Amino acid sequence: MRKMAGSYLQDAKSCLDEAKQALVKNDYARVVSHSQECVQYAVKALFEALEISYPFIHDMGPQLLLLKESGRLPDDIRKNIPKIASITTSLASKRIIARYGDQRAGIPARELFTKSDAEKAIKDATLTHNKIKKFLSKL
Repeated sequence: MRKMAGSYLQDAKSCLDEAKQALVKNDYARVVSHSQECVQYAVKALFEALEISYPFIHDMGPQLLLLKESGRLPDDIRKNIPKIASITTSLASKRIIARYGDQRAGIPARELFTKSDAEKAIKDATLTHNKIKKFLSKL
């Protein structure tokens, strides 16, 4: 595995661990934020491992779908790409408000997310991290 891919995968795991710690503290916005970071790092690890250039953006969902269609992925990861792309886009859409809240409405981030939101974010981040980690371990 390429050096950057391994580093990104470690960063993804660290973010996932931070999300789990935030859940214990009932800091649901922070859970969503760290889960999004986990997914972003994991997806970029995949691109790095495959030596495919990618844009420096937060929502890598569309790039994942293009990658799936390119035929550059084995079946064991290709079948998971639509789900991972959906997770990536969903969490990326929450990234700003999970960090800064709704500034226009004056609502802090901590008031915008529920325990259910946080649990789903961790579940999705864990799935993404695990699927990509498993795939990269075979390279």
